[in-house]
Amino acid sequence: MMNPRLAFQGSCGFLGRSTVTVSIVSHAHGQMVMGLVNSLLDCPEVAQIIVIQNIPEFAEMPKLPGVRVIENSSPRGFAANQNAAFRACVTSYIS
Repeated sequence: MMNPRLAFQGSCGFLGRSTVTVSIVSHAHGQMVMGLVNSLLDCPEVAQIIVIQNIPEFAEMPKLPGVRVIENSSPRGFAANQNAAFRACVTSYIS
């Protein structure tokens, strides 16, 4: 469940102080990834969270402007997944 204390301001991220995109690749780790995403929502430096589902899975990510889910049609390697995250990144930095 998302932290209700958080507020977004347009596409700039959390309270305008955000500079980092976090990329997460999931291999059917939905529950674990949801916990990580919810923790990252508390980090004011994080503007965007990109979750790449490398295989089909059910994971209900928070539906917020800063959280993007990319669903692969077939499994991809590490580099291909990270390249997809780089293409979707809207900040200067990605982790």
